[in-house]
Amino acid sequence: MDLPGITPSSDSAPGSLADNANRKMHGLLACVVPLRFAGVFLPVQLLRRRPMRVALVVSTQFNGVWSTSLYDREGDRQLLHGLWHARVVKRRDACTMVLAGSEWDDGFLRQWPQSWLCAPSEQSANVLLGHLSPWLRQRYLQGGGQLAMP
Repeated sequence: MDLPGITPSSDSAPGSLADNANRKMHGLLACVVPLRFAGVFLPVQLLRRRPMRVALVVSTQFNGVWSTSLYDREGDRQLLHGLWHARVVKRRDACTMVLAGSEWDDGFLRQWPQSWLCAPSEQSANVLLGHLSPWLRQRYLQGGGQLAMP
């Protein structure tokens, strides 16, 4: 499996110090930018208004399904809903990739396709977003978006 931050089971209670230490030991520190909203790719103009998070990317397997989550640097607080059925769709190097999967909405009522850009720093994430701009713009328009930005 080529997912980042593959974390083996620690056989510790979820949320315990040992569980958090296990995530911290195996997680990949990266800057993560979610590229979609409600399943639709957003253009760079909107993505730059959203927070970039530098945190631990942690991948785990449960009942044969891989998920990738984002935790704070201490490994104790999940920052984004995890990607279910996570997979790497594009990889530049060990720290630069695009992950895809599905994500629950905030009410855990519906799942949407989601993609994360993972980069070693905020600076490199901004550079990569610049390179992705035409591609993201095209997908936003195909998804029914309008380019009139507020």
